[in-house]
Amino acid sequence: MTESPINAPPFSPGPENELLKFRVPEVEDIEVVLIRLEDGRIVARTAEELEAEEGQSGE
Repeated sequence: MTESPINAPPFSPGPENELLKFRVPEVEDIEVVLIRLEDGRIVARTAEELEAEEGQSGE
């Protein structure tokens, strides 16, 4: 007879189940744009970063 999920023992996450864990002291919603560069890499840029890059390339 198998245990039902209701009667199963509680799950206790161990170090092997925590791939990435960090604390964020303050959360701010920021919109980002994903861009594929000429070399094939994909990077994320904020609107401010895009404006700064456009200003540098226009000089």
